[in-house]
Amino acid sequence: MNRACDNCAKIITIPDIPLPDDYTQKCTYCGHNNPVSDSGPVPELTDWDTLDSTSNGTFANFSAMTITPSAPSAPVEPTSIRAFEDRLRDLETRLRAEWKEASHVATRGPTAYDVEVSKHVNEQTALVASSQNPFIQACEKVLSRMKFKVQEAKTLDVALSVIARSPFHVMILDQNFLKSGQAGKQILRFIKRTPLRVRRCQSVVMITPGINTCEPQVFFQWGIDLNIHPSDLRHLEQHLGNLLQLKRELLTPFLTR
Repeated sequence: MNRACDNCAKIITIPDIPLPDDYTQKCTYCGHNNPVSDSGPVPELTDWDTLDSTSNGTFANFSAMTITPSAPSAPVEPTSIRAFEDRLRDLETRLRAEWKEASHVATRGPTAYDVEVSKHVNEQTALVASSQNPFIQACEKVLSRMKFKVQEAKTLDVALSVIARSPFHVMILDQNFLKSGQAGKQILRFIKRTPLRVRRCQSVVMITPGINTCEPQVFFQWGIDLNIHPSDLRHLEQHLGNLLQLKRELLTPFLTR
């Protein structure tokens, strides 16, 4: 999962599981140790000016909003990779020792994952934010088939308002729609600043006309779970279903005791 660094607003990647209270993630850009546990401080959601001035163009170039996948500017040292892998292994050992072995998931009634989701988001609710009726209709058809209660937003102000007011289970955002006004930047910032315990239970999808489906840089640069090209909307149910299932599989072992 991704979130913005508290110090420089660059995206940092953190383990997509519940984390100990004292866990921190070091930003590779500025070196700041970010508290990223569920009980850690929640970054301000309205400090847009600070983000603009410290993000080195991350949001200033939003109007173009194109991504060209590229290799890292410098090779990552093998020792750094090993150190990161060792830390993840240590974290897994620590969590398993604290929570013991995961028990079998109950076959009846809500699962531990379902309970966790219902705590932090409005379960089975979805937002479709776009001014394009074909996109809205295609998404609503799929989401309704997946038993989601769908709300649409055809203006940026409405989209920002409902996102700030209600934690949706699924959000589908049209890239061109977000580019059409200043509120589009605020929507992305809000998503990046959402508390981890909430964001972990959400699935955010972006429709990207100029970017191929499942482009990893969309995740790393914008903190979006999944992007999909309009030509692939016919496969939205499969992609979204896979994303929801992946989140369930990642989190469930750490919730069952």
